[in-house]
Amino acid sequence: QENVKVKEIDLSKDGIISILNGKMQIEVDKGRIRVLDSDCPNHNCVKMGWIQNKGQTIVCVPNHVLIEIKSKEPQLLDAVSR
Repeated sequence: QENVKVKEIDLSKDGIISILNGKMQIEVDKGRIRVLDSDCPNHNCVKMGWIQNKGQTIVCVPNHVLIEIKSKEPQLLDAVSR
């Protein structure tokens, strides 16, 4: 948030994490993550759903929050074009 890392989350540990003094609830389940609840007006971050692959992101503009999946593992191909 605001270019400061709020929390690093291990996706192998299921649970619900509260950030920003309870303004956002983040859920981790089976190696994936989503915004479960947020106090932002349109809830676009909640509507983005689950992410689980390296490089995927969820953004909450009103709360200035970026959730990004990072990994030391090589990224899997999700498309091939000719």
